[in-house]
Amino acid sequence: MFALLSLHQPDSSPAPHRIKMAGWLHDRNPSFFFLLILLVSGCSPAPQQTALPQAIPVVSPTPVPTQDSTSTPNLSSTPDYDSIFLETLGGENESCLPDKTGQCIGVYVYDLDNDQELVSINADIPFQFASAFKGPLLVYFLANCKKYWDTTSPEWNAFFLEKDPANNIDWYMSDEYRQALVEYLADGTNWGVIGRFSAAHQVSVNGEDGPLDGRYFILEQVYKMAAQSNNAAAGSVLEFVYENCPADQTPAIDPKCGDSNAITEFNWWFNRFSNVEYGNGEPQRGLYSWDIIVDTDNDGNAYETRMATYGQKDNCAKQYALLACSGDLPALNAWTARDLFKFYYSLFHSNDLGVKNAAANIFRVDNAGPSRGYMKNMARKMGAEAASKNGYSGFILADAGIMDVHGHFYVIVTLSYDAVNSMEALYGRYNASGGPVGEAKGLLQDLLEGNLALK
Repeated sequence: MFALLSLHQPDSSPAPHRIKMAGWLHDRNPSFFFLLILLVSGCSPAPQQTALPQAIPVVSPTPVPTQDSTSTPNLSSTPDYDSIFLETLGGENESCLPDKTGQCIGVYVYDLDNDQELVSINADIPFQFASAFKGPLLVYFLANCKKYWDTTSPEWNAFFLEKDPANNIDWYMSDEYRQALVEYLADGTNWGVIGRFSAAHQVSVNGEDGPLDGRYFILEQVYKMAAQSNNAAAGSVLEFVYENCPADQTPAIDPKCGDSNAITEFNWWFNRFSNVEYGNGEPQRGLYSWDIIVDTDNDGNAYETRMATYGQKDNCAKQYALLACSGDLPALNAWTARDLFKFYYSLFHSNDLGVKNAAANIFRVDNAGPSRGYMKNMARKMGAEAASKNGYSGFILADAGIMDVHGHFYVIVTLSYDAVNSMEALYGRYNASGGPVGEAKGLLQDLLEGNLALK
């Protein structure tokens, strides 16, 4: 019944920093959207199934807060931000959502320095996450595939010296080449054009160009996926990790979930990394499938792109979001705002400095285009920095990540369906270039700057 296509716009630009803005805040195509109505999520009633080195500082590991431990702020002097937010967002007594918001939106804000929840609105309601899942997918690659990017790791050094992957060419294993490669890979923004490095250092064999060093070409797909929100690249990264980067601990995949495949192992890793737990028999959330992307060309004609993970499913990731709270229109590929909070909380507290800093480098890339979300726009306006990944697909607007507000760190997660007004109330309004429209700051900026505490 569920075709599970995605409405995300694939990146069509050939190089980073040159994506054209798609008008993602306001351009919506209802007729095309409802053609794929089963694939899009909205709000759901309470789940039926129950630095950069300085960007994310090193801290001691801390257990991720449970729902109970984060439901009440630790400091009695903290204002009732939920009430302040709900007053502005507006309510609807007939809403199916537990916090009775007028539009379908889930919000979670957490103060990482004081270790306390600030805002929790519909935070345990599943929403389809759209491209926001590519943030966890980036960290999934970084944590499992160090031999392709982490030049300080023994795995990378051993792989660099393997003759077969290096095409049995001495130059690709030489000290001189190694030094140049290490310097290049140290900057994650170079990953999107790794082919240029390979071409610039191509060997000559018998007077002709020899084979390129393709060992690190997956990094281009990783960059395009995370920094340019390319959908096909996300499928390639999922499949690459599954085929080339076996986990240290063998995932315990239940056969009824679909056994071991690129989708089930990603979900297994996400739950383990983020400390997301489920009750006995409770359907899980997560990536159900990543099959076919449907988009339109410049003439308005729909076309399909088949992902590298076509046909793979996690049959256990079936806790769904409901489009406009309608039980007739469930949509998979869903997490809650709290799920994504737990992921970024775990990343912030990770002791793996290499993974954390590499993720921060790429999360903070602020390319114009569909990959530029509300959080990056707000951070730019505030003079802050956002290590975040947004999601946009039809009526779905999502954003999640870590905000660095002049050395004070927060996790912010917003998941929504058909809720542009609420998202603008939270973040402020922005034009197609990501610049602010008007003087209004939005609830989140007021909170982060301390202005709401006076109300």
